[in-house]
Amino acid sequence: MPRSIAILNQKGGVGKTTTAVSLAACLALAGRKCLLVDLDPQGNATTALGARKGGSAGSYEVLVHSRPVRELVQSTATPNLELLAADASLQELERRATLEPADRDTYCANLQDGNASIEFVLFDCPPSLGWLSIIALHAADAFVVPIQCDSFSLDALESIMLSINTLREASGGDRNRPSLRGILCTMFDESFNLSSRVYQDVRKQYAERMFRVVIPRDPVVPEAALRGIPLPSYDPTSRATVAYVRLAREVLLHEGTATR
Repeated sequence: MPRSIAILNQKGGVGKTTTAVSLAACLALAGRKCLLVDLDPQGNATTALGARKGGSAGSYEVLVHSRPVRELVQSTATPNLELLAADASLQELERRATLEPADRDTYCANLQDGNASIEFVLFDCPPSLGWLSIIALHAADAFVVPIQCDSFSLDALESIMLSINTLREASGGDRNRPSLRGILCTMFDESFNLSSRVYQDVRKQYAERMFRVVIPRDPVVPEAALRGIPLPSYDPTSRATVAYVRLAREVLLHEGTATR
């Protein structure tokens, strides 16, 4: 079975999609077969991989109409990396007032890829803790929380952790699933005193749950997204790319698959 990881934060602008796309690309370039599932109605992960949002059936069709994932995945320019794109109709699911547990479980089951060659599935979630993020969390083995080192990071992080605990209590079953794979500090600016202070504050509270790597602020990141090219392919030597390669190594070490 592939390892599945949800990338989420209810706060926007924290590098969530950049992390999902870059981590998936780095894992793929390291020889791991990956599937990136875009569950964000904005479709930024889809366009970041050079595909057109809403251009064809994708994650909504899989979730709601039980279309097989294998029928709808798209290949990308990055070897070993496939994409299940965002549908234009995803927003309809996010806006639902309620989601019955049976429907949630069906949607989670529909996300199972069914391809034994896939080693990692990454879910790019919306900037909210709505139904799509809840579905991803139920489908995932683990989750990663990217946070920008600003004054609101701790509040957002505490809110996410509280929501995850509430989700576990409400769902019953294995309350250790999904597990927190790590907190990732993004857009870190060493020349900005606030970044350093927030980083130290987060580290004091969550030291054992943080990735060792910190993602620096890098002007190459928006350039790559604008061109629809994953960061590791757009500029393999950029500071952000080097950091995401280190992140992929940390993930592989945790999974015990760093070497073959």
